[in-house]
Amino acid sequence: MTDTSTKPAGKAHRSRLWVAVATLAGSIPATATDAAPLLETLVVTATRVDRDIGDVARSLAVLDRLEIESIQAQSVAELLAYQPNITVAGGPRASLQTVNIRGLGGNKVLQTIDGARLSFESGHRPSYVLDPELLQQVEALRGPASSLWGSGALGGVIAQQTIDPAALLAGRELGGFARTGVNSNNGQSTTTLALAATRGDLDGLVSAYYRDSDDIELGNGETLTGSASRDQGWLAKANWRIGDAHRLQANLRSSDSTGTVPSNGSAQINDSCNFLVARDTRTHYASLRWDFDPDSTWINSRVLAYWNQVEIDESRVSDGRADATQLDEFGINLLNLSEIAGISLQYGADIYRENFEAVRTGLSRPLPPEATTDVRSVYAQATAPLTAHWRLDLGLRYDDFSTRAENPDDRRNAGDTSGSAALVWTPTETATLSLRYDEAFRAPTAEELYTAGTHFCMGSGFCNSFL
Repeated sequence: MTDTSTKPAGKAHRSRLWVAVATLAGSIPATATDAAPLLETLVVTATRVDRDIGDVARSLAVLDRLEIESIQAQSVAELLAYQPNITVAGGPRASLQTVNIRGLGGNKVLQTIDGARLSFESGHRPSYVLDPELLQQVEALRGPASSLWGSGALGGVIAQQTIDPAALLAGRELGGFARTGVNSNNGQSTTTLALAATRGDLDGLVSAYYRDSDDIELGNGETLTGSASRDQGWLAKANWRIGDAHRLQANLRSSDSTGTVPSNGSAQINDSCNFLVARDTRTHYASLRWDFDPDSTWINSRVLAYWNQVEIDESRVSDGRADATQLDEFGINLLNLSEIAGISLQYGADIYRENFEAVRTGLSRPLPPEATTDVRSVYAQATAPLTAHWRLDLGLRYDDFSTRAENPDDRRNAGDTSGSAALVWTPTETATLSLRYDEAFRAPTAEELYTAGTHFCMGSGFCNSFL
């Protein structure tokens, strides 16, 4: 069996879509005289600091909220499917799709959500767990970015930003929306609600979604078995501005996705090695972020502490054989931005721990480890103007990582350095040409290091085993 890349199944069949939208606001809508400019500055975050996309000397694709709503994709991967150098891997079912950038996918492309990395990767199980209904913006940084993000960013970074209260309020004190849609092809119904409010130095948001669908009907009239799903989730955010220099943000998120899918979504379903499994994927996320920006060119700091959890329970439809997989990720990101004699210096540290455990029942199965991975890293990025139209970007990062497993009783550790350099020429305000050099690395996952047992068997005496 081999994984294949494919465009989303949503483009392979015909369907009719009805959408109803209701919007509320706590004040009179803005008139043409006080409306926001038609062309706003596009701020991106995949480079770790908020900056105008015109200042980024990297290949970057950006989708804002308006584009996300118009595409009506069922997965993050499907959102990016028609961007240059990006394809969708994982098969036609939305819940199993992943992003492939210039031929690199899986754990060779790092994903972040609101600045926190999510490194879940286990066999053919889903790794992109955030629903597009909760997205404000998604960015695809194409090309190596380990000097920025560390392990895993060989092919690039998918940076996802969830809905923000300020963007929804647009200067009002109360705002929100209610949206529902129906797809005739698979009987899918989708409902999304969001409500944001601000009072004094506080603002917040709550949002929730629910989607229920049957199997997709393909263009040839056949049904795509194992494509029905039921998805629901919610998001809550609160921001507190403490004076002119401090800002606190609390973020909570949860989701639950259930459905019957093949164990490998890229291959045909069969009775020997690619069975239908009933899968329940649950995710939980919590973070606390502190921004400190006093009246100083030396200090513009950010501290982000986060917890990510992914739980997947599975049972094979034919005989009820059960599997369980869980990853808990705890991390803290430290960042400061200084302006020194015209040079912009960004530096900080990333520290995180991944706890992985899994249970595989039945005979001739993989034997996954119970393992913990610790990563400690420091990095610095500098942007130095050379002339009015030329600048030099330099970056360097060091990561030290260690993995220890309970079964087998073993420990591995190593360190690696990754650097980057770019010479950027900006002859006009709308043209930029850059020459880049980037190094990238990926630390092995606990499953790659320690998984033993059998991958799959196709009849008696023909088994594919792990070493």
